[in-house]
Amino acid sequence: MVKVLTFDKAIEDSKAFRERHLLLGNGFSIACDSRFDYRSLLQKAKSSNAFSKRNNIPKVFTKMQTKDFEQVIKILEDASKVSKIYNKSSPYAVKMIKDAKALKNILIGTIVSTHPDTPQAIDSNKFADCREFLKYFLRDEEMGGGEIYTLNYDFLLYWARVHERPRLGNDGFGRKNGALIWSNADQQTVHYLHGALHLYDDGFDLCKHSWTPGSPLRHQVLNAISSDKFPLFVAEGKSEQKLLKIKNDEYLRHCYDNFVYSMGQPNDALFIFGHSLKNKDKHILNCIAEGKIPRIYVDLHGKATLKRNVDKITFAMRLKARRLNGYPLEVKFFDAKTAKIWG
Repeated sequence: MVKVLTFDKAIEDSKAFRERHLLLGNGFSIACDSRFDYRSLLQKAKSSNAFSKRNNIPKVFTKMQTKDFEQVIKILEDASKVSKIYNKSSPYAVKMIKDAKALKNILIGTIVSTHPDTPQAIDSNKFADCREFLKYFLRDEEMGGGEIYTLNYDFLLYWARVHERPRLGNDGFGRKNGALIWSNADQQTVHYLHGALHLYDDGFDLCKHSWTPGSPLRHQVLNAISSDKFPLFVAEGKSEQKLLKIKNDEYLRHCYDNFVYSMGQPNDALFIFGHSLKNKDKHILNCIAEGKIPRIYVDLHGKATLKRNVDKITFAMRLKARRLNGYPLEVKFFDAKTAKIWG
């Protein structure tokens, strides 16, 4: 049986380190609003024309007994490769690749359409609590913080950061010729490792949609998508494919390299919140196993004996066992509920 700390105890425990970093997974968003759960997204997607037009996509979800978009994308991509072995001219390989690409776009559209319109749709007290949580992980707050890394695509982290002044952290974007352009990489402390809905390439620069009165982010993104300006978004099915896309994009590569650098610091610590610790993101988790960071704090939601937590504990301990470079890795666990991220 593992020992589970409260969040406050984990923070106190981490004061022995120079900086503490934060890695956020989808549980961060689900803790605020359950509509960000993949199960909720699938229900929403099923009502869209794009989903129903692709007759085989719903059948794959049913056959594989999953609600995970990324898993189905991976299955389709893998199956297309295998089918070519049996029949190089098979039309099904092409169809599966097209369905995988369509499903990525469906996922983007579903997240955007499901997303709350404005930050006013969320209780202001939730943002206040979230900001207090984030302050532990930002260097400029002088609380032992460092860098924030997120694998989420939604607006919640952005909204929390700008909810009131001072804005928390620096996402690397600055205003230039009336647009918000990624240009301050050296000052960046907030990193979207897999992109985000409000980030897009205008053909010359990586730009950011920003909330303004009368022009909600969600509407800006939907309008941009209708003009074939899709968000910067990593939704490949396999970890290797995700890493390939990351390394072929300047912004994503910078964020990834920054994470690798942080994981190589022998005097820092990492908190992981809301991530299931699964191989679909092993390109990120490998950085921990292969780094020098001496301690990670992993959240558990509910009793440690629950299957999802047993799986997470097992994976975390495997990361520890893989650390064979002379810099031992220690793993500690904390109760997610006690972090009170959204109150």
